[in-house]
Amino acid sequence: MMKKLLAFILALAMCFTLTACGGEEDVIIEVEMPTEEAAPAEAEAVSGQSWAVYWYLCGSDLEPNYACATTDLQEMLEVQLPENVSVVIQTGGAAVWQNELMDPSKIQRWLYNSEGLQLVDEQETTNMGDAQTLYDFLYFANANFPADKVAVTFWNHGGGSVNGAAFDEIHGLDSLDLAEMYQAFDAIWPADTANPALELVGFDTCLMATVDVAAVFQSFEKYLVASEEVEPGNGWLYSGWLSELAANPAMDGDDLGIAIAGTYYAGCEAVGTQDNITLSVTNLTKLSPLLDAYERFGQEAFVAAAEDPGFFAQLGRAASQSENYGGNTREQGYTNMVDLGHLARQTAWMLPAAQDVTDALNECIVYKVGGIYRSEATGLSCYYSYNGDINDFNGYINVGTGLAFKHLYALGLTGELAEGGDEYLASAVTFECENGEIWTTVYED
Repeated sequence: MMKKLLAFILALAMCFTLTACGGEEDVIIEVEMPTEEAAPAEAEAVSGQSWAVYWYLCGSDLEPNYACATTDLQEMLEVQLPENVSVVIQTGGAAVWQNELMDPSKIQRWLYNSEGLQLVDEQETTNMGDAQTLYDFLYFANANFPADKVAVTFWNHGGGSVNGAAFDEIHGLDSLDLAEMYQAFDAIWPADTANPALELVGFDTCLMATVDVAAVFQSFEKYLVASEEVEPGNGWLYSGWLSELAANPAMDGDDLGIAIAGTYYAGCEAVGTQDNITLSVTNLTKLSPLLDAYERFGQEAFVAAAEDPGFFAQLGRAASQSENYGGNTREQGYTNMVDLGHLARQTAWMLPAAQDVTDALNECIVYKVGGIYRSEATGLSCYYSYNGDINDFNGYINVGTGLAFKHLYALGLTGELAEGGDEYLASAVTFECENGEIWTTVYED
């Protein structure tokens, strides 16, 4: 009865039409251990196959203007969860919530389980775009509501590799960049690429299916679910994928990712927003060969550009003909995100490692959905400086994976080698194979 009452309150509050939402080494903030204060007693994980979803729900301007978060909470409440499945939610980051439950002056933590929705903790408001806030939530959820299998999901705007996700409306739209995310996760689940602690990380946001995001989370999660393109306002269908999890708590991270992607497409079809969507499930345990191929791909491009500056014109033509996301024109603004697989196909005639990128990408993308106008999407995007903005590129330097493309873009944007570029270039050995192909290898001391 309580769950039905809460669902009614949330449904009554919805009054807006939905619209479209808009470096591991770089640890910059020291997270603090939370003080011992009033909190639920630590829970024992249900033996066997128990699941917990830790949902970082930053309302931003999407909730005050369009009630997007309230809509997804309502969808969640439609699902009757079994005893071994729970959702732990932190709400904040919005000046107004379009329901009677969430308090915009507080950071609130909620538990949704077989007994319904319960407020289990609240704090004074703090910046959801700060590493400390993310860490505090993950620490709280992990300590009090553990499970055999855990997924962490982010809800909000997403800005790709450079800008990250979780833009807090109350704190100047500050967001979590990839270095901050890595730091918060690593403080709780120490990075272990060989044996990641968690099943899945998901972004119900725009633009976060990037090779850089995947590189950050391969140390913590087995699977990544995210979109290369902007997501429409309806976002994920929470009543769909949570129902599938409730019906089969024995599923693993790949099954859950496929459920999220499949029901997302179905939900978009139901409201007519499917034509431009993307969503992919990446097996992060198979990511390393892709990262190696991506670095060789960049090395070959860097060597070619250093030998002949005319290479940048060829690369630019290939990038302009490749599928890109979020708008990359003067009128639209620039996100500087291009589909990695499509770019590799467009440059395969001049960069031999492009085929390695394509092969490795096919190995680690488990599942993907896409609209008719995003038919070239291969599952992950990468950074390309469409606008030539040096400040945006400086942001990419701090969070992007690998070195080769950073050296390449630095040379293209400034006309000069960046610090260390001489040594990096000198370590590259180029040789011609019997079939006439040119190969580049970089040897490290």
